[in-house]
Amino acid sequence: MEAKNILRAIWVYALLLGLLVLLNACSADEPAEEQARAECKAMLRADLARAIADAAIADESEVSHTLMPIDPEDPRQEWITLAFFFT
Repeated sequence: MEAKNILRAIWVYALLLGLLVLLNACSADEPAEEQARAECKAMLRADLARAIADAAIADESEVSHTLMPIDPEDPRQEWITLAFFFT
């Protein structure tokens, strides 16, 4: 169960990073037409909704079985608690 939460957190981070990149692409320094900006935001919202729906259920092809486990004795490794994403 813990591995699923970690994988889900990784997916959420990746999706948020992608959304951040796309949002920055939409907010260029040059003045943009309102229609183009509205279409871009609508596409981003639709992409985000699809990504969240896809991340909600991990298919077997999306699950990694080769991840290195965290060693509690190794001070260079630590767990990150991401409970706020799943509440």
